[in-house]
Amino acid sequence: QSDHEAKRELEVLGSGRDVAAAFFAGLANDPALVQGADPLKAVTFYQAAGVFPGAKHNLALLALKGVGLAGQEPLDPIALLTDAAAKGRVESMLLLATLYDEGWPGLERNSALAAQWYERAAEYANEPRAVARLGAAYQDGSGRPVDQVKAETYLLAAAKAGISEAQYRMAFLAPDKT
Repeated sequence: QSDHEAKRELEVLGSGRDVAAAFFAGLANDPALVQGADPLKAVTFYQAAGVFPGAKHNLALLALKGVGLAGQEPLDPIALLTDAAAKGRVESMLLLATLYDEGWPGLERNSALAAQWYERAAEYANEPRAVARLGAAYQDGSGRPVDQVKAETYLLAAAKAGISEAQYRMAFLAPDKT
């Protein structure tokens, strides 16, 4: 069976009630994964596979790029990511935290919400990038009260996991020995 035949079969199954096939048909049509793919088809299939947190996450990524279906309400990437994150998708937690940390058109920066999502990802999966950002939040007082002990605890753990930002920030926590 050729790739094109397999893709058509997934699309047929995904157009019915097979949510797993819909998810994989979404992946097969996602331009982030397949060069020249059809983002509108990806949106349609991801919506059909909406029970999967990965489908919601990928749909949010497309929405952040401005992809949507004509005649439908614009997709709400924050709502999609929040739903996927609430179901345990760590990448959604991290992306939400980053969007709140840095802001996005139509979304104001909110350091407290960013820190909450970093903390959820750190607690849920011990995600080193989240641990590093949580340490930074305690170090800078960004969304968390300044707490050098907590900052050092989180940053040390992330530094040991190889996160360069944490390694760099640890240098500012070390006492000056000159």
